[in-house]
Amino acid sequence: GTVQLAFTLRKLKFSPYLPNQTLRNAATDFAVIVSILIMTLIGNVLFSSIPLETLNVPESFAPTFQCCDETCETNWPNDCWEQKEPFGYRPWLVNLADLNGKNWVPIMAAG
Repeated sequence: GTVQLAFTLRKLKFSPYLPNQTLRNAATDFAVIVSILIMTLIGNVLFSSIPLETLNVPESFAPTFQCCDETCETNWPNDCWEQKEPFGYRPWLVNLADLNGKNWVPIMAAG
C-alpha cells in the first residue's frame, strides 16, 4: 500500500491534476513521506483494533557501544564478560585516525 501510493504520487509530476508545476514538483518531492504518513494514519485510525508491528525505538538518543575500560577499545559484555557493569559509553566523537594497527584500511578504502 505505501509503496504503491508513493509511486502514484510520483506520477503527479507529469499529470495535469495540480494547478502549476511548482505544486506538482513539491508533491513528487515529498511523495514518500506523504505516503508513509497517510498509511500510518489509516493504520492507526481505521485498523486500531488490529495489533500492528512497530519499530522499537530507544528512549534516549545516545551511543550504544559500551566500553570495558577507559580506552574504549573493547566491547562490553563480549570482550570482558567477567565485568559486572560497563565502564561507560563510547564518546560521540570517534578518533578516526586510530586504526588499531590496521594501516592498510585507508589504502583499501581509496583503491
